[in-house]
Amino acid sequence: MSNRDVQPFQFACPECSEQITFTFGLDNLEGAIEINEFNGPFTGENHFIDLYLDFPASFDKYIKGETAFMRVVSSMGKDSFYHLSLKLELLNKLGEHHRTLKRLISQYKQGNIKGFDKVIKSLTDLNFPPLKTHKKEDIIAALYSATSVISSPLTIHEHNKELSERMPELLLNLYTGHNNNLSEFFDSLCCLKYKLTYLY
Repeated sequence: MSNRDVQPFQFACPECSEQITFTFGLDNLEGAIEINEFNGPFTGENHFIDLYLDFPASFDKYIKGETAFMRVVSSMGKDSFYHLSLKLELLNKLGEHHRTLKRLISQYKQGNIKGFDKVIKSLTDLNFPPLKTHKKEDIIAALYSATSVISSPLTIHEHNKELSERMPELLLNLYTGHNNNLSEFFDSLCCLKYKLTYLY
């Protein structure tokens, strides 16, 4: 189980390796049959499979208090698990706005700034900063802020901080110490983009 709103599961049968799939709360079980008449879930009569969407499935014998969730929380600590829970909660929120987020990106790609602005205003519960003006730098800043929010559950803050602090130093070092090589590299990217555009 998980705190995710949509919980699709997939695993292999421990006896025959048949793929079993279902989404919690829906009637879409495939690869197995539902057993309605059984003595209890922990008798050993049927396989115990500890399913948790965010952690590895466990096929071990059931031991009270040793679920995947409890094992992960005890191994990672309460603080780390709290941060993971916040990320999963944000994934739920983002999932609710999946179509709108796709529309946000497509409006930007099409150059429809009024549509882009309208979509950002509709996403107030995700704390997107509003588009200040329709100047290019404000549009890019709004797009960057939006994509940062969208990717935040999947990123590690410390790594992002290190990249944002060290990348300008690295680029300055390349620019001052290896300008010719850097220029050749960017020129090769432009040529590659042209070749790919030509191919497609």
